[in-house]
Amino acid sequence: MDKSWINIRNRLDPLYEKDADDFVEFASKDRPNATEILCPCTKCRNMKLVKKVDVAEHIVVDGFLSSYTHWIFHGESSLTSNSVPEPVMGDRTQEMIRDAFGVPLFNQLDERYSGEGNENSDDLDDATKKFFNLVKEAEKELWLDQGHKFRKDKVSFDGEVELDPKLIPLSGAEVYERVKDIKNEFGASEGFVLDDISYAQAHRYVLVNSDAMTQYRREHHPSIRRSNRRLRPHDVNKVHNETFHIWFRNHVQKLYEEGDEALSEEIISLAMGPLKKAEKYT
Repeated sequence: MDKSWINIRNRLDPLYEKDADDFVEFASKDRPNATEILCPCTKCRNMKLVKKVDVAEHIVVDGFLSSYTHWIFHGESSLTSNSVPEPVMGDRTQEMIRDAFGVPLFNQLDERYSGEGNENSDDLDDATKKFFNLVKEAEKELWLDQGHKFRKDKVSFDGEVELDPKLIPLSGAEVYERVKDIKNEFGASEGFVLDDISYAQAHRYVLVNSDAMTQYRREHHPSIRRSNRRLRPHDVNKVHNETFHIWFRNHVQKLYEEGDEALSEEIISLAMGPLKKAEKYT
């Protein structure tokens, strides 16, 4: 399957959306009965199982993980030679990893792929080597051997051995003195919705204090003068402060619709403005 589409910048391109659907169809061939597969979008990063019907949407909204070029988690074999038959496993650990990632695992690897002093270990790419290392790590015991110098008997924790000097609890006043300069307010959080005025003020505050806005602020001033040439400089600045967030949102929307490739995710996010739902502390 052609993979060049994963680098298409405009994710609203119909070709990108079609290839995202084709990818899900390709991945489904390896696990036709599964309802979920690993999602390769930039947020899930092949670390989260997502329903098949939602994977294409994730890819279009968040983008395809550009470093994921060998689709070993979605049915594409990364081995350059004949596959090795999978033996019967003594426990369920590797089987669970196999089911989660959708690729074959081997409890006892063929010498060609052992990676221990054999020149044929080069047949595996870096992603596959990391995957096999994960399997080996899963086979290791998580507890210390009997007699290990760092292992303690239960009698060592009988409550009689205490730190010296003993810790003295702080008073309420002492606790307050230590944490009073922390910016977070005390008390329980309470959700609320910003009114239109508070929302506009919050949006303007973020835009005024963002270095990324310098170029756009310079563009806004001339547009105000062109629309009303009788305004004095003081009035131009006042109109700029009151309307910049609205002009900026409309300006970015226009650039986005025109397919401007220089438009960054940060600029788009700043143009959209803050969420109306917020929290305050009582």
